[in-house]
Amino acid sequence: LVSAYSQRRRGSLRADGSGIISGIINNGSIYGHMLSLNPNDVLACPTPMYHCSGLVTGLLTAITHGAAVVFPSQFFDPLAVIHSVQSERCTSILAVPTMWVAFLQHLKPGWDFSGVKTGISGGSSVPRPLMEDIQKKLKVKDVIIIYGQ
Repeated sequence: LVSAYSQRRRGSLRADGSGIISGIINNGSIYGHMLSLNPNDVLACPTPMYHCSGLVTGLLTAITHGAAVVFPSQFFDPLAVIHSVQSERCTSILAVPTMWVAFLQHLKPGWDFSGVKTGISGGSSVPRPLMEDIQKKLKVKDVIIIYGQ
């Protein structure tokens, strides 16, 4: 399966089409800076690769900063993500708000998210109570909202 993502904005295309690629890579680089990613980090990316979230915010964010990226399952499975966070020692998680809710619903005593220092959320707004639960119950210190605030 090969997926392609094309970001187009008025005036962003050069004659050779390179405006699309440089814009996508730049977005990944910006997100990586926001997360302070480095080669010691591991990003959990449960969002699909055919969407800009998985491709840009997941894969390219990790690549542009030398971090590893983990794709827990082919389709979203909160238990697979939780298992990956623990077994792969993920330091950052990318998820939309409904995924964060699913992590909280499936989390059991003894499961540990304490190694996760940052997260990214997008797609819709993150209500204050959800943000507080992510920080208190999952112990994710900093969650960056990149869309939908």
